[in-house]
Amino acid sequence: MSVRYTALQLLQLKQSYFLVKDTFDYCRFTGILRPTRYIHRSTGRRSFRSSACGVSIPAFRRTSVSPSRTCADLKNLLSLPHLDRTPLPPASPRLARSALLNTRSVNSKALLLCDIIKEKQLDLLCLTETWHKQNDGLLFNQLVPPGYGFFDLPRLSGRGGGIVVIYNLFYSLSPIAIPPPSSFECLVLNVSIPQSTIIATVYRPPKPSGVFLGEFADFLSFLSLKFKRILIIGDFNIHIDSTSSSLAKDFLSLLGCFDLAQFVCTPTHNKGHTLDLIIANDSFVSHCSPLDLGLSDHLAILFNLELPVSNTSPSRSVNFRNWRSIDHPRFANSVLSSLSCFSSSDPLEDKIQLLDNALLSTLDTFAPLKTRTISFSRPAPWYNDHLRSMKAASRKLERRWRLSGLNVHYQAWRDYLSDYKVTIESARSTYFSHIIENHQNNPRHLFSTINRLLKPNCPTTLPASSQLCNTFLDFFSSKIDNTSLFLTQHP
Repeated sequence: MSVRYTALQLLQLKQSYFLVKDTFDYCRFTGILRPTRYIHRSTGRRSFRSSACGVSIPAFRRTSVSPSRTCADLKNLLSLPHLDRTPLPPASPRLARSALLNTRSVNSKALLLCDIIKEKQLDLLCLTETWHKQNDGLLFNQLVPPGYGFFDLPRLSGRGGGIVVIYNLFYSLSPIAIPPPSSFECLVLNVSIPQSTIIATVYRPPKPSGVFLGEFADFLSFLSLKFKRILIIGDFNIHIDSTSSSLAKDFLSLLGCFDLAQFVCTPTHNKGHTLDLIIANDSFVSHCSPLDLGLSDHLAILFNLELPVSNTSPSRSVNFRNWRSIDHPRFANSVLSSLSCFSSSDPLEDKIQLLDNALLSTLDTFAPLKTRTISFSRPAPWYNDHLRSMKAASRKLERRWRLSGLNVHYQAWRDYLSDYKVTIESARSTYFSHIIENHQNNPRHLFSTINRLLKPNCPTTLPASSQLCNTFLDFFSSKIDNTSLFLTQHP
């Protein structure tokens, strides 16, 4: 059987594969038809398939593959820079200005404590016996200044107790979960860069407890086995200074068993006993000194810690002169002697230039230009000039009492400090009252203001615990199992 095709028919046959079955079988038999080619996904075999009847024709696999015509032009590619794999230098240690204080209720002293943090430039403030409630956002908005974070441990039942730790965001702190003891309250924080440093704040109630030494020994064992540098601070209500106290002897002996040292050697209470302690197992604690802040019957303990800085803040350099150090008569005589060559016949521009040079050279002699690096800060918007003048007067009264040591000067300073506290509370209240009154028709601004007042603006960190890790693991494992089961049931 012979088949004849014209050139036009062959062209149409090449462009179309929709043939009658008999014609398709004959064309396939004679080898003049080349249907569409496809590759089987599982076997990788190349075949030809007809769209008309679905017949597959196997083909031989080619051993060589022609290069793709759509490959990238190497001339248009940019060379990527090599990454510097040099390890980063360790974080430099910095002396963190720290303080410990038993506040005897922080609720009425929040604004004063916030002012003290900024005045003393504290990086770490540990407060015991705070008497605060859980999730008290209004209190922490008053207590924690901008650029600081906090951790707290309120007493959930009963009155009193409570621990608050306020820290500069330069440092990276995270809480550590411990078995809760029954004889004392404890908040444990970890500074993990470059090596773990534990900061544990403790408050022991004055009520006698027969299990305190045993629980505290277990607590020290837990810390000593896991961490190298340990700092324990707080109000222990133990008369360490008393040589006749058996509890004090047993407590100091327990510290010696764990190679811990106690650094406070002066009375920390207004009745002359050492109750607030700073305990550490390394030499990263220095310059411990008590200071009466006029806020409690306990003295604040100021000390320095060698802690690495994990975060940096923007800073700038400013130039200034010490204008108060200038002796006015001598300065005037020096300017006159510099202008001795002044001539009235000189042009005006020369006279101005001569005067400018004389003043500048004399200033550099009497008050040379100095440079200082300062950090950016955000002062409280309600802190006005009247509060600044009251703050200066309060410092003056405090210095007078520290020089004289008289009780009358101490009482005058305490009374003025109370007036300053009332004034700063009134200024803050007036500031937010004006905001609410002036934006009565702006719900968005009102809600933002109320949120600032009631919700503390500080970063929160989840505690590092195996239970939390297992909870996350179980959640994602169950999610994967549920997804696999769903895909199996609904293919």
